[in-house]
Amino acid sequence: MKISRALAVLLLVGLFGSSCATVNRLNAEYEEETTQEMARVALMSPEAKAEWQKAQREREKINWSEYLNGDNN
Repeated sequence: MKISRALAVLLLVGLFGSSCATVNRLNAEYEEETTQEMARVALMSPEAKAEWQKAQREREKINWSEYLNGDNN
């Protein structure tokens, strides 16, 4: 009984630890990409920046019909 409990705890700790490492890696990658993109946007002309902001809003827009109508296309 003690062995199975110890193995279960070890398994949970291993899974949790690897999940945390994956999340930390993904966060670091996201922050690096975001920092690079913001540096690029800072160098844009006002017209190009406005166009980028418009495209960014479109990319971030939620397609509510996908969730409300149950459309699984």
